[in-house]
Amino acid sequence: MVHLATIKKEWFNMIWLIIDENKMFYDMKYLNDAIKANGYNLIVTKDDLLYTPTKKRINKAIIKNDIKIVIDYLHPKEKIGSKSSIFTTLYINSENYPFKEVHAELNISKDSIMSEFLGLNISNPKVTLDDYVGASFLHKDIEKMLLLEEMGIRNISAFYLFGVAGAGKTYWAECFAGSTGRMFAELDLAHFMTLENPTRAIDLLFQMLISQSDKYVLLIDEIEKMFQFDGSANHLISEQVFGKMLSWLAKLYERKDNNLCFIATSNKVEKLLLHKPEFVRKGRFDRLYFLHYPNVVTSTKEHFLLHFNKETTRIKDSLVQESEMYQNGKEIAKNLSILFDFIKSNGLNTHDVIQKLVTLDRFNVDRIIIIINGIFQEHKITDSQYFIYTPPEIRSLVNDILDFYLDEILSKIINKPSDIHVLLNDKMSLSTIERVLEDEILFTNPPLQITAPDGIRFQIAQGTKISQGDRIAPFIEIS
Repeated sequence: MVHLATIKKEWFNMIWLIIDENKMFYDMKYLNDAIKANGYNLIVTKDDLLYTPTKKRINKAIIKNDIKIVIDYLHPKEKIGSKSSIFTTLYINSENYPFKEVHAELNISKDSIMSEFLGLNISNPKVTLDDYVGASFLHKDIEKMLLLEEMGIRNISAFYLFGVAGAGKTYWAECFAGSTGRMFAELDLAHFMTLENPTRAIDLLFQMLISQSDKYVLLIDEIEKMFQFDGSANHLISEQVFGKMLSWLAKLYERKDNNLCFIATSNKVEKLLLHKPEFVRKGRFDRLYFLHYPNVVTSTKEHFLLHFNKETTRIKDSLVQESEMYQNGKEIAKNLSILFDFIKSNGLNTHDVIQKLVTLDRFNVDRIIIIINGIFQEHKITDSQYFIYTPPEIRSLVNDILDFYLDEILSKIINKPSDIHVLLNDKMSLSTIERVLEDEILFTNPPLQITAPDGIRFQIAQGTKISQGDRIAPFIEIS
């Protein structure tokens, strides 16, 4: 150990310590231990320290070659601008960082402070894997792993989901959390990467979630954005973050009492596999899946039926609420008021009318799929076995079809209320479906394969190569 006072100026950059707690300012043992932990074999005394100095005082020390260690809450750039380069900046955080004494005094929970600091959005999922239709192989594979986990043979630690935009990667992670009784924690990556010390933050993130009594799913969406491959100024930090991530993935994989499952997703994985192939090797993730477009034969209809059922139920519930407002003399939409007037004057049951008015039986889902495939057949990027729309796009299509139908049926009832019994038992004709899809709905709701063909073509090309084993760690294709 050498004393700071014995070091020659030309050998040594001045140190700037950024400290987050007042009590640490004057704890010499803590400061010396922290400096040593950062690789400096020094003994520092109080005479060597400048506490929150002014810009004038710092300039004076620089001019006189008066070696000092600055202790401050602020970064040197905020105080002295360009001269900050002569300082080596160290972050000295308290054991409970970023939780401080003031938070405890205000009865603010440590977890809430930690979540806000890290950019962690935590929720209790309202969906389960039953809400995620299609992907039958994926569900069967997960069921096997969950069974092994229940038997104490194997613990689920991590999944990597790669696929086309809109394939349902993020939604699957939330559904998995809901099905397994886990809390869902999604990291705001844009916020996280702006933290002063993201390497330290990785440790805080995993330590916090592992220490919880509840089980968690941690999702990092588009994880490739976490790492730099272009040799930019942030490349060194990116390398440190990458190293930490590998370390934690290895720890999760080996843990026998794991209460944390990590899920990473990507839209673009080529650079990651080219520059960081070790990230997806065996021993990091339990499974690697490539989520493709829905299969026309096995899963497309399931997606349509799911959203038709959800939306018709929601619409019926809304109409029931409107009918109750009508009965209580409250103001409602004119069209609905005319409908409920007719129902009342003819002694009809409002609930029965609503049930018949909005029912899945009115829509020929098989025909809708055939029509859409026919319209876009020449423009599809995917093979014939895949549908041209992703699950979120299918949901939007269903909403548009129902909006058109409700507008049409309500207009007919209002124009000729006496035909209500006929209209309530009428289906949308195939010619009407085809006309509406081609002339109105698909025109205003084009798929990404049409509006962004180059990007989708690139994503599919990556997935085809990887899922067929032409790259390291093949992904299992799911459609």
